[in-house]
Amino acid sequence: MVVMMNPGSSRPSYSNYYFDGMCEAIPDKTQEEIINVCEQCNVDYFRVLNLSDLREPNSAIFLSKLSDPKFQNLPHSIFHPQRKAELEANWEKGVPAVFGWGVDSKLEPLAKSALTSLNIPNPIGWQRKLSSWAYYHPLQRSKSRKDTWTNILVTQLRFCVRRLPV
Repeated sequence: MVVMMNPGSSRPSYSNYYFDGMCEAIPDKTQEEIINVCEQCNVDYFRVLNLSDLREPNSAIFLSKLSDPKFQNLPHSIFHPQRKAELEANWEKGVPAVFGWGVDSKLEPLAKSALTSLNIPNPIGWQRKLSSWAYYHPLQRSKSRKDTWTNILVTQLRFCVRRLPV
């Protein structure tokens, strides 16, 4: 299970898609980073849930929408209380949970809602120091930070995969 910010530029893998819940997706660069980590850990499947359903490839625009009053009362997050049944139907229990939604303060309410809803004791992710809710996003600007993110995730995921019951 992977929890990230929003759908970004990923899109359904078939053109006549009508929203009816989960679907296979054509990955964007962020999901390609998750694929890279999974391949290094011999994990061949992951499911992404996002803090928000607002599809916006530009993070700055997405984050500005979060403070727009017309979006604040919409249940655009699967972690919204009105969507509890949907979350329960789509969250796979007993598997590793990767958090990578980012560290921008505008995400804090959504991130805290996800943390409360999921109550995962040991999530996988590069958590920002001195923060209870911020997990670095898979796309890092510098090669050094990208490598750090990948190494942290691979190390944590390998540990969790080894501990899963067969």
